[in-house]
Amino acid sequence: MGLPNFRTSIIALLLSLFPLCALPQITLQSSHSVASLRGIYSVDSTVAWASGADGTVLRTYDGGKQWENCASPPQGEKLDFRGVWAWSKERAIVLSSGTGDQSRLYLTDDGCKTWRLLATNPDANGFWDAVTAGDPEIFTIFGDPVEGRFRIYEVYYVRNMATGRTDAELVPFEQHKAEWQIKDFPASLPGEGAFAASNSCFLLLGYGSLAFGTGGPSGPRFIANRIVPIGHGDDFQSAWYASSVPLAKGESAGVFAIHFRENKSWNWKVGVAVGGDYKKPDEASGSAAYTTDSGKTWLPAIQLPHGYRSAVTYDDKSALWITVGPNGVDLSADDGKNWRPMPGKPETNNDWNAISLPFVVGSRGRIGRISTSKLP
Repeated sequence: MGLPNFRTSIIALLLSLFPLCALPQITLQSSHSVASLRGIYSVDSTVAWASGADGTVLRTYDGGKQWENCASPPQGEKLDFRGVWAWSKERAIVLSSGTGDQSRLYLTDDGCKTWRLLATNPDANGFWDAVTAGDPEIFTIFGDPVEGRFRIYEVYYVRNMATGRTDAELVPFEQHKAEWQIKDFPASLPGEGAFAASNSCFLLLGYGSLAFGTGGPSGPRFIANRIVPIGHGDDFQSAWYASSVPLAKGESAGVFAIHFRENKSWNWKVGVAVGGDYKKPDEASGSAAYTTDSGKTWLPAIQLPHGYRSAVTYDDKSALWITVGPNGVDLSADDGKNWRPMPGKPETNNDWNAISLPFVVGSRGRIGRISTSKLP
C-alpha cells in the first residue's frame, strides 16, 4: 500500500529542504584509466579497490587522491572484473564475469604485486555474477543457472599448518562444510538469470544466510535462505523462500542490486531493490522497490528514481539511501518509498555503475568520492 498523496508530498518537500551541504555531493577523481568500472569496495574512507573491463584493477590508500593501476592478474588482461572485495591495502579478491572459464576468482596478499588464481568456473555454460566474503578465508560466488539451478560456490582458502602452504578448494554450496543441511533450493524460472552489473545482486546476510535478486521474462524475484534449527539438537537446515519483486521484467530487466539497512545475521528487515531495464536507461518505470519484512514481500516505490539503477546502498550517518545509474543519482530519506534526484551537474552525477561509500565508479574510468558534512 502507498502513502496518501499529501504524506508523499510532505516527505518530498522535507527532502527538498535538506541543507545542500548535508546532501551527498560527488567530487570527481582521476583514475588514470579509461576502462568501464563495475566493481568498487571501500575498506574504509582511505583504502578502496576498484575493478572493471580489460583486466583493470585499481586501488587507493589515501582516500582517492591517487589511484594506482595494478598489474592484471595472470592471463587476466582481457577479463571483465565485475566484482571486488578487500580487507586492507594489501589483500583483495577480484571476480571476472564471462562464459565458462572466463569466470575466475583471483587473490592478492601483497598489494597487487602478485596474484593467485583461486578458482575457475567448472560449468562450461555457467556465468559468475558476484562474490561476497564474510570470512577472510571463505569466499562465496554466485552465478547464473545451469541445468535449472542458480550456481553458488564457496572457495575455502586455508593454510595447511603442517606444510605452511595455502590451498584453495571450490565447493558447491549444496556441499557446504557445516553441520547443517541444504534443503529446497528454488529452481530457476524459464529465462531467469542475474545481472553482473555492480557486484550488488548477491548478499551474505549472516553465517550461511544468502540472498540474491534475479530478472528475466518471467519477472524479477528475491531469493533468500535462513539457517534454522531442527528439533532440539544441534542440527540445522537451510530454509529457502522466493518472492516476487515489482520491478521491470524482460530479458534485459529485473533486480540489479539489493541492500538491507541492517545487513547483519538475524537482523535484517528493511531493504531496497533497484534495477529496471538496462537497455532503457532513462525509463523510470519498475526501477525501485522496498521491503520491511526481510524480503518476503516487496512494494513498488511511490516516487521512483529517474531511470534504470544498477547499485544501491544506505548511509547510516546521513540516514539516506543512495542509488546510482547511467543517467544519475537518486536519494531516499524514507527507506526507499520515495526518491528524488541528487542535486548537482549532469557531467558529475551521470555515468555511474557501482557504489561503496564513500566511492562511486562508472564508465570510461570514472571515479568519484561522495561527501557531505555527515560522511567521512
